[in-house]
Amino acid sequence: MLAIFENGHIKFASGKIIRNGNEIIVNPREEDFIRVGYKPVIGERLKEKDGYYQVPEYTEEEDKIIVNYHYEEIVDEETIA
Repeated sequence: MLAIFENGHIKFASGKIIRNGNEIIVNPREEDFIRVGYKPVIGERLKEKDGYYQVPEYTEEEDKIIVNYHYEEIVDEETIA
């Protein structure tokens, strides 16, 4: 999986890349993504835990993006009201 940070948000590689507003690369190869700044995303999800969901946190390094997960409790809607 490859991704890039744009305006503080992570963007995962998809079916096309638009560069400089003019160049469009359709069906890009991994090398094309890397050429325009995408990096491999490294990390694994945690084991499933009843009553919780996993929230990803991304850290960008020079040659990769690291994803770490933490648990957050699923809050019952009735409890919120």
